[in-house]
Amino acid sequence: EDIIKLVRAYADQYKIQENKPSDYVTLYTTDKATGNQTKPTSSKPNFIKNLISSKREAKHFHMNEYNRAAFSHKKKPFFFIQFFILLWRQALQTWRDPKSTYVGLIGTIIQAVFIGLIFLQLGLDQRGVQNRLGAMFLIMMSVFFTNAQGALSSFPLERPLFLREYGARIYAVATYYFAKSLVDLPTTLILFPVLFTTITYWMIGYNHNAGPFFIWLIILVILANIAQGLGISLSAGLDLDQAMVLMPMITIPFALLGGFFLNPSNTPAWLIWLQYLSPFYWAFQGLVLNEFDGQRITCDDNQRITGPDGQLKC
Repeated sequence: EDIIKLVRAYADQYKIQENKPSDYVTLYTTDKATGNQTKPTSSKPNFIKNLISSKREAKHFHMNEYNRAAFSHKKKPFFFIQFFILLWRQALQTWRDPKSTYVGLIGTIIQAVFIGLIFLQLGLDQRGVQNRLGAMFLIMMSVFFTNAQGALSSFPLERPLFLREYGARIYAVATYYFAKSLVDLPTTLILFPVLFTTITYWMIGYNHNAGPFFIWLIILVILANIAQGLGISLSAGLDLDQAMVLMPMITIPFALLGGFFLNPSNTPAWLIWLQYLSPFYWAFQGLVLNEFDGQRITCDDNQRITGPDGQLKC
């Protein structure tokens, strides 16, 4: 593969046919007149010698140096060609590593059942409402951090290959991201969040109507996709250790301004902009409205307060 790229880079200069890379190797290793093996002359590039003389030299040969030379005159394939090739490769990688899917599936079920047992069948009294809000925010955090951590740990393994192929102008960044996201969509971004949400939703006893249930699923699937995007963004520009340190520094302020720990009306004026950037804020607002809109909350007599109209209310 390396030799073929070098042939394309220097084919015009040394009058070598691009479709016959073997002639290029022969030119470096064999004297055409006598048929004897010979060393490359100093007038020719030393790339092949560097590649075949020692493993150490080949290891330290920086691919981008000839990637740019080999592909600077080439056009990238069309977007859809890039996309479908990357989609097929990502799907094969996922198919060949089923253990990761099985582990994620089992972990999702165990975590969902555990949370469901803690908040099992909550009521609609004042205590129940408080517990419902707590479970709601916990489910949001679980979905977000599970997908963000998965993206943080998976992309660094692919980054060397991505940088090499991107430097060779084989595909664009957006194409790679869309292909990777689409492959992860059926399992990591849909199956796991939907399974986790379905188990916890019915065990906790949220709104039993079909409409609120599907809205709940849609909100959490969108949150899972946001988490994956953030994880890939951090791991693309940083080492894994650095990304793991930076992730809590970003997500904790978002969580604090998400509307559960601090009432949105009490948010300091100079942090309003950060509150509006928080994915937890919008997801939590949507889940709360979806759950309690039209619900009738009950309470004991000692929990009632006098409303503006003089009537006792919960």
